Amino acid sequence: MNTYFNKRRQETIQRIRAAFLEQLYERELSQINVSQLCKRADINRGTFYANFDDIYHLADHVLQQLEQEVGALLERDIQKAYSEADFLKLFEHIRKNQALYQAYFKLGNDRFKSSSLFSIPFEGSQTEQDLLDLHITFFASGFNGMVKKWLENDCKQTPEQMLSILIREYQGRLGWRLP
Repeated sequence: MNTYFNKRRQETIQRIRAAFLEQLYERELSQINVSQLCKRADINRGTFYANFDDIYHLADHVLQQLEQEVGALLERDIQKAYSEADFLKLFEHIRKNQALYQAYFKLGNDRFKSSSLFSIPFEGSQTEQDLLDLHITFFASGFNGMVKKWLENDCKQTPEQMLSILIREYQGRLGWRLP
């Protein structure tokens, strides 16, 4: 019986996923085709289509898995205190898992949606909450742009250097001080 949780089927899906991520590292999503993917995963086209409708269905599946994985890793490693230590852990995690984050961003994810890293508990008026939401959106977009650029440059700077840049940009705005 070829159920979703069948071990053999899961192994096949993992091979397809690994081949897809390798292809995605090398080229844009629009340049990946089923034939190339099947060759790399060492499966036939029928096996691919038994699991996915097309490349975009596979991309959605992989993005959903990546969001869950990144979210779980961030939630495990981050104290949710919006602190320097949390951002340093995040930069360290990104550097150790560059391929994962490159795929995550390349598939169109522009924000660590599953993370509470960008959530700040707040009680105040709706206007104050709206302003805080705007600031968090601004900060998250800048942070994501910074991470994308760092990934493009193969994470040449250390996590400590990245944290230093972040602190300098937001000194005093988040209660941080330079060391």
